Amino acid sequence: MEEIELQQNDSILEELSYTRELHVSILAKTKQHTKTNFISTKKYNFFSLFPKIIVEHFYRLTFVYFIFISILCFIPSLERGRETMTSVCAPLVFLIILSLLRDFFEQLKQYKDDVFENSKKAKILTENGTRLVEWQSIKEGNIIEISENEMMPCDCVILDKTNVSFETSQINGETFLKAKKGISFLQGIKEDEMKRVECSIFVNNPTIPFEDFSGKAVLNEQTQQLSIENFVCRGCVMRSSGTILVLATYIGKETKQKLNSNRHDLKWSYIIKMTNFYSIALFFINLLMALVNTFLYKPYANNQPWYIEFQRHNGAVKFFSEVIESNNIIPISLFVTMEIVRVVQTWYINHDGDMATLNDTSIAMNSCLNEELGRVNYILTDKTGTMTQNHMTLKKFSISGKIYGNPDDESDGLSSDMDEHKDATKTEALSSSEGNEITPNIVEFDAKKVIDDYNNNMKRRIVITEFFKTLTICQSVDIRREGEDLNYFSSRSDEVALVAVSKECGFELFEKTAESVSISIFDEQKTYRILKQFPFTPERRRMSVIIYDGNEITMYSKGSEEMMSERVKEMAISRKLIEQNDQFNKEGYRTLLICSKKIDKEYYINWLENGENEDDIERDLILIGVTAVEDKMQEGVRESVLKLKEAGIKVWMVTGDHREISKDIGYSSGILERGLVTSNIVKRTKEELNEQLKKDYEMWKRKKVNINLVMDGESLESAVEEENCKLFTKILGLSRGCVFCRCTPKQKEKLASFVNKSKGSCSLAIGDSLNDVSMINKAKIGIGISTGQDMSAAHTADYSIPAFRFLVKLLLVHGRYFYRQNSVVYFYSLYKNFIVVATSFLYNLFCKSSQIDTIERSCYTSYNILFTSIPIFIFGIADRDIPPYVLYTNPKLYKNREYYSPLNALFWLLDGLVASIGIFFISYVASYTNSVLPNGKVIDLNGFSFTIFVSILLVTNLKIVTIIKRYTWFHFGSLLFTFLVIILYLFIQQAILYTDWMWYNIFVEMLQTPYFYLLVILITFLLTAKDLLWKHFKKSILPDAKHIAEEVGVKEKNKTYNSIKSIKERDMFFNTTWHLPKHQHNDLDYSDSSSSLDEEKPIIN
Repeated sequence: MEEIELQQNDSILEELSYTRELHVSILAKTKQHTKTNFISTKKYNFFSLFPKIIVEHFYRLTFVYFIFISILCFIPSLERGRETMTSVCAPLVFLIILSLLRDFFEQLKQYKDDVFENSKKAKILTENGTRLVEWQSIKEGNIIEISENEMMPCDCVILDKTNVSFETSQINGETFLKAKKGISFLQGIKEDEMKRVECSIFVNNPTIPFEDFSGKAVLNEQTQQLSIENFVCRGCVMRSSGTILVLATYIGKETKQKLNSNRHDLKWSYIIKMTNFYSIALFFINLLMALVNTFLYKPYANNQPWYIEFQRHNGAVKFFSEVIESNNIIPISLFVTMEIVRVVQTWYINHDGDMATLNDTSIAMNSCLNEELGRVNYILTDKTGTMTQNHMTLKKFSISGKIYGNPDDESDGLSSDMDEHKDATKTEALSSSEGNEITPNIVEFDAKKVIDDYNNNMKRRIVITEFFKTLTICQSVDIRREGEDLNYFSSRSDEVALVAVSKECGFELFEKTAESVSISIFDEQKTYRILKQFPFTPERRRMSVIIYDGNEITMYSKGSEEMMSERVKEMAISRKLIEQNDQFNKEGYRTLLICSKKIDKEYYINWLENGENEDDIERDLILIGVTAVEDKMQEGVRESVLKLKEAGIKVWMVTGDHREISKDIGYSSGILERGLVTSNIVKRTKEELNEQLKKDYEMWKRKKVNINLVMDGESLESAVEEENCKLFTKILGLSRGCVFCRCTPKQKEKLASFVNKSKGSCSLAIGDSLNDVSMINKAKIGIGISTGQDMSAAHTADYSIPAFRFLVKLLLVHGRYFYRQNSVVYFYSLYKNFIVVATSFLYNLFCKSSQIDTIERSCYTSYNILFTSIPIFIFGIADRDIPPYVLYTNPKLYKNREYYSPLNALFWLLDGLVASIGIFFISYVASYTNSVLPNGKVIDLNGFSFTIFVSILLVTNLKIVTIIKRYTWFHFGSLLFTFLVIILYLFIQQAILYTDWMWYNIFVEMLQTPYFYLLVILITFLLTAKDLLWKHFKKSILPDAKHIAEEVGVKEKNKTYNSIKSIKERDMFFNTTWHLPKHQHNDLDYSDSSSSLDEEKPIIN
């Protein structure tokens, strides 16, 4: 029987062209296609951590270089390899272990968040009733009971109800609620019966697009085609009252949430990528030096002196021995130091009290991108939940020209701790009503003036009544009674705000059906029959309701100015209201024109008979008033956007919401600039889009003006394709601000990919929900907002912050510090090793390339580990050129791309070459002309090499002093500790190794020679003075904005940016010894770094 049943099911699947069958009845067993509903956001798991780390390291050419050197060390014929094996292989192993530990701890929080998310409870139907299970335990075919304000634990088909509202902002960014419906022939079936109903749901394999779903429900001979209207994704929140039953359709890795967030693109910072280029150049320098030494060695090998014990090598052995000898030209210790520095920098972000709220902190989850935070020039930001709270508030309105409302709230954008606490408390009050539900006690409006005018001015009473009747009758809200309280609920939160304020003003909506609406006007109840409704749609952007009160027919309408102004009867008061509407728009509010008109009964009957054309009847409206609704912005968003734009960063909004809403938020947030012409590009064919782009570009270029750009997702998708991308790039070059609306996750990803193709670009994507994950993964830096129900973006991002405003300090302060610090750490590490390699090369030139050690082998090994590592490490974590408050108040200081340029790399290498030449030849000449020791002996080869070694140590360590911008106890302590370690190490070597040590007794003899002290002091003084003079010359003669800001920071060192809880610059900074001319202290001149967009280059070259 079972085989027959299976064959029948297979035939049904084949007939219906579906691949899966789910049974509603719990008595039937549904085939499982995935094991668990557990969703992981981790980049690695326990088993893949090590192999993936190794594979990722092979993208770094330096890692390949070290593997190559390690292989050479194991070749028996290469003596240098055996001597160098420990100094190469041990740091390499340590580097891999350090990378493993770093990634493990960075992924640890994501693992904890995954466990928390998947351990949430859901109620499923069983044979014995309902049972709470963890989300991860849900199976395909389970019937789940979902309550109001509960999040969907997996992708489901709705079974038993219709017109169920879901919040999908976490999925598609839309602020409107989505109406979903169940299966028609399952309506009204009780819970106990549902468990046994013999209904089958046929679906296809899961697909990635959120709006793609099809299926069929079959019950006996009844069938119903299923579409996206019957399907709800994991992460959506039910906003309807009561409970519904849904069927688990796709779980775990097959949910659309997981399918859209699977990719973790490998991301490297600009420094890491450029390191590959520099490593190739240094490798060729190493090969060149090896070739020179091999060439010079050949005649010497044929005629070596009889008194030197020397093992002859062939050319290949000599060449590779020289390659091993100079392998430190690319120091492996550099990458160990960088890894540790990045870990400490990550700690700074994680523990910065300025970037934390009462309940959440900022977290860095990809320390490899720390320095990239200092190079951002494009920010792609989501709207809902990232920039806005998705909470509408009616701030003011005008009735017949008189404005009512509260004064505009003023905010400096970045609050104190007490303000933060108040805001958090207020937010809790709003969120307690869940989404678009708003109770009267939290309406932010003072109704006293409206009520006074209504009671004391009979003329105004009439127009006030008409105004609020429009708000309470022309609406699409649902009413929910909870005892004596009324709560309003709607797919449009601005309508909830209008109705709630109307109640405060004495006009209460208390009952509504499909045929009638009842309102209370100052406790006098009135009921109106609804004749016709024209709902609000994104295309219409207006709503109208025709009612009959028993005597006359009236139409009440409201809508945007663009759609309503041409339908309004020309009157003097109308012109005044239109001007007030424009003023409200400039202040950043979303406005609606409120209108009404009386309709003659005969005209209405004729209109019905002639086809009920809405455009014919929505004419000659009388304009009553204007409403100004604030889409509640997240705290500090506008101020933050302006700061970021002043820093030279382009901020673009990329959202799934509707055009008009997106444009309003664009103006409110400062992304779009008022006073500029806005170019609206709507979806069309590729050819038409190309023509519009060409026409717009030629027109705006001819007029020499900048513009705002507003574009929908479909147009964007065509614009970034090859045939249109050049024109699109030119348009973007003219744009001061861009808003991309109605974008799907795929279109967001394409925009991020398009920006990444720009030469020298560094894109940052920030969002808070699942629909932003693909954009966050594709951008060079991904930021997730960590406050909210959906943590998908925060879990998959490179960094998570609690609010958008914290982006200012993350980039302008931390990012700039990290970029400068890490660049200097890298170049300094090359510099100090290039001095050793170049000096050894010169030394061997005078020794016939006989590979005599310039520096004693153990000291050579300890050079990077003990003798030079600590000062540069302290620099990498503690040095700050400009205090945070100066960086915050002068954002243009962020625009600095010189730290890691090829020109800067060449400068450091030439500096190292000059230092090596100076150390070698000054030591050589001085030792040759006057080399008698106190005991009568002359300075021999070992004494000469010891002099070079000490000079290198002093020059390289004191080089730190010349690049430090703010001297702290940490810097001085690290230098003192390093010198003590060097002295202690040499004494231990002298005491323990005896005659096996190359510098045995030489060390003691040189310390007893005054001439030795004079020589190393002379070398150190000359080379250090060179750097100090150059530093003084740049600051005193050729100062730029950065130098002036450094001096201003010193003079006003007691100021802070917010409160620097974790950095404490005031306790660490000393006064500097240099001073600029007095006139340069008055203000900072940024003329050299102006951000005029008229002169900006296209984003793609």
